Order: sequence, then structure tokens, then C-alpha cells
Amino acid sequence: MNLYLALILLSFASFFVAFEIFNFTKKHKFIDSFWGFAYVLQACYIGEITNWENPLIIGLIIAWGIRLGMFLLLRNGSYKHDDARYIRLAKGKSKTGIFFKIYMVQFVLQLVVALPIIYPAHDISYLIDWRIFFLVITGIGIIIESIADQQLLLFKLRKSNEGKRLNEGLRRYSQFPNYFGEILVWSGLGFYVASFGYYFALISPILIITLLFGVSGVPMQKNKSKKSFIIPDIKLILKDLLGK
Repeated sequence: MNLYLALILLSFASFFVAFEIFNFTKKHKFIDSFWGFAYVLQACYIGEITNWENPLIIGLIIAWGIRLGMFLLLRNGSYKHDDARYIRLAKGKSKTGIFFKIYMVQFVLQLVVALPIIYPAHDISYLIDWRIFFLVITGIGIIIESIADQQLLLFKLRKSNEGKRLNEGLRRYSQFPNYFGEILVWSGLGFYVASFGYYFALISPILIITLLFGVSGVPMQKNKSKKSFIIPDIKLILKDLLGK
């Protein structure tokens, strides 16, 4: 089977399973976890066909995907309510409409973000030289995102913190450290792959930044806090420049 077709089918299969879970549970809250699992399947496939010639890159992607996928699966699965974002998107839509508007959109976005591993997949056994700096950035991003998610989860588990905002740990320095970590993950991978001439890989971090700044990240959280550091400040600057 063609390599690229296989990677596309793995992503499609991930979100198709997520859609079938929705059909069974009538809830969309599990879809986000399959975002991480899709990368794991793709990375494992690439590792297998390349005899794991670059375990560092593949390992980073698998570690990130498993951590994120399991975290979201366990966290979202514990919620009694469904994800409000998807409820709004699904309102008034048939199952076919829901499949294409929610699950297939996620499928396409996943493929675009995955460009650093999909685009050069036939030649991913790169030499590790000065470019390892970019992979270190990715590793740091994984650590930051993991710590930020865990700190927020533990904070919310305490009933005494209900209605309060976390201002400790990494959130003493950034309102959205998990988003910052996510950007580092894909920026590191994107620039690493681009340094070998695969410049399309830079679309990945650009899309991630766009999604976090303008779609489902900061815009959803901006009303929860008035103070910011780095990411919210950039958002406010853009807002002023655009006059919106």
C-alpha cells in the first residue's frame, strides 16, 4: 500500500472509531482523545516500515500522542456532561452532517498538523546533528504541556477550588502553559523537518498557532481571566490591530 495513503487511512480510521463511539454513547466528548491516538498510529506505522531508523523522532511523537490521548480520554470520560463546542456544531445536523462537520474536519486538521511526519515519511531516518536542537524544543514542549495539564486537573479535583482560577505552578508565569507547550511540540518538529528542505512542514505549527489563538484555544478561555502573559498579550495586540 502507498505510504501516504496508509497514513491517511490510519487518521480516517481513528476519527471513524470516534464517530462510532458517538453513535453508541450519543456524546462527542471522546473525540479529542483520538486526535492524539491518530498520531500514535501514524508514528508506529512509519517506525515499522523504516525499521525504527530514527527512534528519537518517532518516540517523541508516540510519547506525546499517548500522553495526550489517554489524558483526554480519562478526563473527558469522567465528565457527565458532553463537550459544549461539539453540541453547538451538531445542533440541527443529521448524523451524516455531524460526521462531516465535526469528525471529518478533525480528520483533515489532523493530517495538516501531522505534515512534519507525513510529508517526509519516506525519508525520516535523518542524521542527528545540530538540528537536534529542534527536537529538544519538542521534548520541552511535551514536558510543559504534560505538567500544565496535570496541575490543572489536580487543582480542579479539589472541591474547595470550585469556581476558582489556578494561579500556581506553571500558571504563575503563563495563563495557558499547555497551549504554549503544544506550540513548542509542533514548532520543534516543523522546523526540524523543514531544515532538511521539507518546508511544507511549517504549515503544521502555523495551523496550531491559528487554532489556539483564533479558534478553540485562547478565544474559549479569554473570559476566564483578565491577566495574561505571552499568549493572551499577543491575542490582545492582534485584536487591537484588527479592530475587533
